[in-house]
Formats: sequence, C-alpha cells, structure tokens
Amino acid sequence: MHGKVLSIYEKLYSGFGTQNWWPTTLCGQLEPSYNGLRPDDKGRFEIATGAILTQNTAWINVHRAIANLISLNILSPDGFLNSCKEELKQAIKPSGYFNQKYNKLINLANWWNDNFKEVKIGSNNNKHIEKIRNSLLAVNGIGPETADSILLYAFDMPSFVIDTYTKRILSRHYGVDMKIKYEELRYIFMKELPVSTELYKEYHALLVELGKNHCKKIICLTSCLLRK
Repeated sequence: MHGKVLSIYEKLYSGFGTQNWWPTTLCGQLEPSYNGLRPDDKGRFEIATGAILTQNTAWINVHRAIANLISLNILSPDGFLNSCKEELKQAIKPSGYFNQKYNKLINLANWWNDNFKEVKIGSNNNKHIEKIRNSLLAVNGIGPETADSILLYAFDMPSFVIDTYTKRILSRHYGVDMKIKYEELRYIFMKELPVSTELYKEYHALLVELGKNHCKKIICLTSCLLRK
C-alpha cells in the first residue's frame, strides 16, 4: 500500500468523477439528493442521523426512513426527544433494526444538544478533532465508521472513513488483510494523503461507488477500474 493511496484516488476520480457526497434533503424535498451543497446545521443533523440509519442496510432504505422523519417534522434533536417512541420507531422502520436504531438516535440527539455548540465546523485542529471524535465514540451506538462519517460529512473535519468496501477493495487488489484493524487502515490513508476534507469526502465516496457497483463481494466485474 505504501505510495499507492493517492494513485488509487486519482484512478477512481478519473473514471467516476465527483460523487457529491453526503446526500442531503433540500427545502421542499422529502428524500436526500446528491446536491453537493454545504449543509446548514439542520442538514448536519440529518447527515449524522443518516450515518446511524445506514448501519447494516442499503442506502435506499435510509432514504425512506428520512422521508418519513421529514414528513412527521421530527428530524431534529428535539424532534427525536419529544416524539412518541412508537412514532419514531415506525418512521425509521424501513432502515431495519429499528428498536436498536431508535435508542441510537435518542443517544445522538442527547449528545447533539449537549455537545454540538462546542463543535468547530471545518476545523483542521487535530486536538479538537480527536476530542470530538472521542466524545462521539463514547456514545452508545456510534462506532468508528459512524463517528468518522459524522466528523467528515456533517462537521467538515478531515477524518477518513473506513468501511467494508474499502477493506475488500484493498484486500483484493493490494493484498491488505481483511482483518486489518480499523484504526490501522485509517492511519495508512491519513498518513499518505494530504490533509484535505474535500479529498477525504470524495475518496470515501469513490470507494463506495467502486465496491457497491463494480468490485462486488462475490465477483470483481470487468468495469472495476483497479483491474485496468
């Protein structure tokens, strides 16, 4: 992997182009779209919510859950905390594991009300990023991938996201052990890449595009850019 991280990005970007992640819901819409716009505080909470809802499910199911939350006008920290428990559960049911995710969203809402005011949006300060990251990781239901997704896409902080797609792609094409620890692989990316929030956002999105539609779990299709 040494010296190859940036070249992988360049190859994927050349083939797929800009992905405009993370999808957010524009005014008047019910479902998120890949609009490429910088989110406001409401959009930041929507991104964090989506980062939890997307755990162990396809993104299309998250779309449906977010549409339900918007229709009920409860997609906010106070909206979650003040809503009827069963109403919120039914709203997020399309995303699966709705009982567990209900608890995770309540935990997120409480964290948000207690800590969001301390978040320095767009900060490149390593100490501040680690402080917020550790605070998120202390929340029941938020693991490293979810925390880094929130930091990167909701808070515009350079914190690289590792997921199963990333491990599979690197294992298949570059001999990386699928059992490599999350923090170890994250360190490799962040060490070899320039510190850039936009680069990290685009890179992760490109890896998802490759892993989801080309370098699949069972077979690597001929359309996989890393085969060429």
